[in-house]
Amino acid sequence: GDAFNASRAAKWLVSRRNAYGGYGSTQDTVVALQALTEYSTGARADVDLRITITTAGEERELRIRQDNFDVLQVVEVPINEEIRINVEGKGEAIAQVVKRFNLPRAE
Repeated sequence: GDAFNASRAAKWLVSRRNAYGGYGSTQDTVVALQALTEYSTGARADVDLRITITTAGEERELRIRQDNFDVLQVVEVPINEEIRINVEGKGEAIAQVVKRFNLPRAE
């Protein structure tokens, strides 16, 4: 297969994912996840990443390796703060930033 185009397609699919990890419909989600799973099968063997997330003066480190590449890792950060993400190592990973907030009920 064409690794370059496969990588571009995977990045495009990830960019279209919603905050809950899904897509427009159940069928869209199933097809997209099947494609991403197929892509990741070839990419996972060569992953060893150290990810440092810095915000509000605090630093958090994540490791992504072959034994945990398929495990969701969630980091909560303070709102309205700059977030810096530094990645070192080899391989690919997906990062998603989601901002959630509540609004007061209108009267």
